Amino acid sequence: MIEYQFVTTMNMGQYHAFGKNMITSMNAYLPDNACLDVYIDDCNDFDDLVVGRKINYIEFDLTNYNVFKFMARPNEKSIVTEQRNTAKYDSELMFKWDATRFGYKVYALFEAIQQPKARHLVWIDADTKLTKKIDNDFLPSLLNEGDYMAYLARRLTHSECGFLLWDTWHESHYYFWNAMSGMYKGLQMFNEQEWHDSYIFDRVRLNLENWAFVGNTKIHEIDRGHVWNESRLKTEAGMEHYKGPLDGK
Repeated sequence: MIEYQFVTTMNMGQYHAFGKNMITSMNAYLPDNACLDVYIDDCNDFDDLVVGRKINYIEFDLTNYNVFKFMARPNEKSIVTEQRNTAKYDSELMFKWDATRFGYKVYALFEAIQQPKARHLVWIDADTKLTKKIDNDFLPSLLNEGDYMAYLARRLTHSECGFLLWDTWHESHYYFWNAMSGMYKGLQMFNEQEWHDSYIFDRVRLNLENWAFVGNTKIHEIDRGHVWNESRLKTEAGMEHYKGPLDGK
C-alpha cells in the first residue's frame, strides 16, 4: 500500500543532466510504501526514460500554468529585467520576484493533490539523489503526531522548499491549498514582498500557524544556508541535494 506520494518536475535538459540519476536512485532506495510521480511536459520529447516499479511519468497539463504566466507577466517584467542565471540576475536577487520560474512546481502540486495516491504528499526537487535505502520508519518520523506539514526551516530568511511533506488527511489540508490557490490563481502573491514559491509557502504556513494554531514540524532549522545538508535528510537517510546545475555524475 502506498503511503508516500513523492512529486517532482523536470524538463528534458534536466532529465539528462541529473533527473535520470535522481529517478534511478528513487526507484532503488525509496521504501516499498512510496512512489515517485515525475511531471514532464511531453512524454514524446523524452528518450531512454528510466522504468521502475515505483516510478510514474505524468504529462503535465500546462493550461493553468500558462494562464498564470500570462497574468503574472505585467508584475514580473518591471523587476525581472535580466535573463535567468546571469550575473546581474543573480547579484540583484531577481529570483525573488521571478514568480513563473518557481510557479511551475506549484502548479504540478496543484495537479497532484487532485490525483491523490497516498495519505502523505511529498515534494522533492529533481536535483537530488538517494544514496542508500531509506528505512521504513524514517519518513513517518519526519512529521510530529498531529502536525500538518514538515519542512526545512531557516530563521533569517525563507525556508528551503526542496523537500516538503504534507498529511493530506489533516483537517488543515483544504485550507492550506485553498490559500495557495488564492496566492497563485488569484494573483494575491503579488501583494507580498517576494514572489518565489518558498516565500509564498512560508506566508501561507505562517498564517495557518498564527491564526488557526496549526502545528507544523521543522525537520531542521538554521539561520541561513543549506539547511538540507545539516538535516536528517542527509545525515540519516542519505538524501543529497545539489542545489544547482549538475553534470549527471
